[in-house]
Amino acid sequence: MTEEQRIQLKEMRGIHDPDFSMEQANARDIESLRTHLGDLISRVADVSSSLERIGTKISKELAHLAHWVSDLENATKSHVQAIHDRHSELEKRSSAIEESLQTHRKEHSQIIEEIRDDMKISFSKLGGGTMPRLMQAETPTGTIDGSNTVFTLRNIPLFMEQDGQHISAANGGFTVDGYIGSVTVTCSVAPTQSLNSYYQ
Repeated sequence: MTEEQRIQLKEMRGIHDPDFSMEQANARDIESLRTHLGDLISRVADVSSSLERIGTKISKELAHLAHWVSDLENATKSHVQAIHDRHSELEKRSSAIEESLQTHRKEHSQIIEEIRDDMKISFSKLGGGTMPRLMQAETPTGTIDGSNTVFTLRNIPLFMEQDGQHISAANGGFTVDGYIGSVTVTCSVAPTQSLNSYYQ
């Protein structure tokens, strides 16, 4: 890169101090990027924690509804109209819960897309570099039987999807041990259906 090109690149990045080198600018931007990525990871952890709380609330609601249905089944014929009214209310509440869950899933997807856009902007500050896409790295090696919690990977995951739920090390969903090439992941709760890992 010629001196003229260096000066033009510095001007594009808002650097007017002639003694401020490109290496210093890169170091400054990299540190800023690290801080920003840390904030993004924290946001993902907050979203995962929020979804976990929502799941717990929905489970309690469903348990309550199941108990209510049991009461309805034991009702006498003299309460047929009352049973019909309560059954209609149950259907409305079930629909409301399902709609709420779909809304939260959509919001979660939107937040992930916003994070990806923010990451693209952050990487562009380094001189037009391309942001590595967030992609599924691999299917962890290990038995998924509802009791096994230990799995092995080749890469350190940013987050994982366990039985359709996003979990991360930040919110206590799993712990990581080892290095790239031989990574051991221990889940806090044993998966029963599926487990996928994601990384940058």
